[in-house]
Amino acid sequence: LVFSQAVRTLFRNRAYLCVTGAYLFGPTAVVLVQSNLFMFCKYVLHDPSIINKCIPCVQATGLLCLPFWVLLGKRLDKRSVYFCSGTMLMVATGCVFFISTELEAIVLSCLAGASLSTMYMIPYSMLPDVIDEDELRTGKRREGLFVGFFTVMLKMSVTISLTLANLLLKTFGYVAPVASCGTPQAAAEADDMPEQSDMALLCIRLLCSLIPTSFVLIAIALVWAFPITRERQATMATIVAEARRHRIAHPEGSQGGGDSHVVRAPVVSKLMGANVVDDDVSMAEMQRALSQQAMEDHIGEQVADDSDAMKFKFQAGSRDGIEVTV
Repeated sequence: LVFSQAVRTLFRNRAYLCVTGAYLFGPTAVVLVQSNLFMFCKYVLHDPSIINKCIPCVQATGLLCLPFWVLLGKRLDKRSVYFCSGTMLMVATGCVFFISTELEAIVLSCLAGASLSTMYMIPYSMLPDVIDEDELRTGKRREGLFVGFFTVMLKMSVTISLTLANLLLKTFGYVAPVASCGTPQAAAEADDMPEQSDMALLCIRLLCSLIPTSFVLIAIALVWAFPITRERQATMATIVAEARRHRIAHPEGSQGGGDSHVVRAPVVSKLMGANVVDDDVSMAEMQRALSQQAMEDHIGEQVADDSDAMKFKFQAGSRDGIEVTV
């Protein structure tokens, strides 16, 4: 595919847009807090050393809670897990706007760390479902196309968060500290924190609280709009397995001489028009078409076997001098 065709293919897939959007806005919120947390501790809490306690709390709780989210994902669907963890992260980042003590910062760091891993884990776990659905609709495995654009979202999240933070800080009148490199006098001047205006302090609070909260809310909405539910994914897995069994049994109907990465199921030939199936084609319709084609193939095989048997009897009768009437 050329670049323009690849982009059109991606933007026509609703499930892919939802999962890539979540992978863009969720990490953007995380990077916004990470890149501005030191300024928050320095100018709002007036103690830069607090960050040395917040970061271990985030990492420790994130590591400890990761098995919990995995176990919860086995009982609930991925959307519900993302909704629960995203709500926790929204509460944590939203409350950052109001804190003023070290203890409050540590408690919110633990709460945010507990839900942080799902911002990356859940969208990545949804991507294979999108690829399987695309395989059913097009008959092709295009992991490279989907994963390539998907990984770009993480780089874009870093770019967006840093650009947005620098733009807002400059707009609200943030005063950068003196560079500590150079003479001892410059290093001594750098130890003195510059006086920040109320608008600059408000901007730092927003960059660590309400703005990341809004990005997490957008990510939650996109994941909740993800069209592939747990039941739909199970149905797709069944159809893909049947399609691959059909390809193995009928290699002449597969594309690329029996390529194991390409599924040319009967559902593709029946439901796709110009190599793409419309989004309103349901999994039930795909499964019915696949079952119908499998039944037709089975009947065709029986007819072929009966024809071969009659041909054998006819040849045997002729060889023995027996009159055969058909």
